[in-house]
Amino acid sequence: MTSAAPPRRTLRSLLRSLYHGQSLTAVRFRTAWIAVDIVIIAFFIAAPLIRETPFFMTVDYAIAALLWTWRRGRRPIRTA
Repeated sequence: MTSAAPPRRTLRSLLRSLYHGQSLTAVRFRTAWIAVDIVIIAFFIAAPLIRETPFFMTVDYAIAALLWTWRRGRRPIRTA
């Protein structure tokens, strides 16, 4: 007898549960998301002060790569 495989979660349903869920995983995801946002904002505030250091370019390129990767993963919203 063949048992039915559990239904696969789509990326959309997974993200919905992470953004709006109450599970420990969802809370950790949102906490990490907020931490990344704070670090990026702090970097842009501090950028004029650290612009002449080698550390600046490393962090600048890392943030650019993160934002580029995030943007490539998004699809345009289609309206019906």
